Parts: sequence; C-alpha cells; structure tokens
Amino acid sequence: MSFFALHKEKLYHRAGGHCECSLNICRHHPPGLRCNRYISASRFRIYHRSTERNYNLINSIALCAECYEIQLSCEKRLRVIGD
Repeated sequence: MSFFALHKEKLYHRAGGHCECSLNICRHHPPGLRCNRYISASRFRIYHRSTERNYNLINSIALCAECYEIQLSCEKRLRVIGD
C-alpha cells in the first residue's frame, strides 16, 4: 500500500466516516460544530490546514465535497485579497 493510500485510510478511520469540517464559513452546518455528513471511503476530500501540504494526520482533515469546495473558494478569495 502506498504512503498516500495509507494516509487516506488512517484519516478516514479517524473521521469515523463523517466530514470533519467545523469552520464557520460553511452554512449547511451550525458554526463551530462538525458538519458530520457521511463521507465515502473512496470519494472523500483531504484538506490540508497549512499551505505546506504535508501528508500527516495533524495537518489533514477529511471533508465532504461541499465543505471542500467552500474551503477552496475561501482560499482563493484570501489569496486575491492578500495580493
């Protein structure tokens, strides 16, 4: 099993099969509370908290597709504002 596949498997098990997003920018779950949507073991998204994209469990969270897209759009807006 590759390093990335092992990392993804550990992350999925830590998440308990549910989205780990708890950020206030997502409007489909209460602010500060975990999204908790079901995520498929083969189709969930991995989001890296730091820009270094380190593949470790501390830097990674398992997200549903909707939370992942919101995270990416927020990142893009922050980059434009910061330029």
